[in-house]
Amino acid sequence: MYIQWRKCPWVGMCAPMFDMGFKLCWLRDRLPLQGKDLIDAISLSTRIMKWRAPVEAPEDLFDVNSGTADTFMMKNLLSAKAWYYGCLFLSHKLLNPTNGPFDPDLIAISRQSHKVFQQMDLLRGASALLLWPIFLLGTGAVTPADQTAFTNAIVSCAPRSGPGTIQRTTQLLHWAWAPDTELEAGFLGSDIILRTDILRQFFM
Repeated sequence: MYIQWRKCPWVGMCAPMFDMGFKLCWLRDRLPLQGKDLIDAISLSTRIMKWRAPVEAPEDLFDVNSGTADTFMMKNLLSAKAWYYGCLFLSHKLLNPTNGPFDPDLIAISRQSHKVFQQMDLLRGASALLLWPIFLLGTGAVTPADQTAFTNAIVSCAPRSGPGTIQRTTQLLHWAWAPDTELEAGFLGSDIILRTDILRQFFM
């Protein structure tokens, strides 16, 4: 996998993240986590935190037109990082479901991902595969500036995504961010991830 990743990017850097993302989504349907499910969630969380991309690359923004950047490699690496942040976010939420939308760890993970989506936009490499981490990380946006970062990320995915998928992702985030005086936090935020009734309206 580490040698041939350039020939098949969706089986390259992102492969471990796709697998862990699937398992985390399965565990989300098992809430509240107990027994083996809880052990599995803790084990997944540990694996995610230890994950490192097999290829190193500059962390700062780069000049795509300079000819010095390997844009294929960067798109692949940035996709893997987006999924890494999404899995990290979801695993933390599953293990701390009562922390609410102002959980400082979730907010920090969400903000750390901003640069990934900004870089991907510069490369014009955003695709529908990024909408899953964009939605998850976007639920951690608690300020208008944070929210704008994710609406911009959705827009950058539009040329390579179906209109229905874009619409559902946008609607879900707007629902997560909408004011709700009946909730203690004043809005759903990341707690929307725990709401099977809402998620199934969009995906099932």
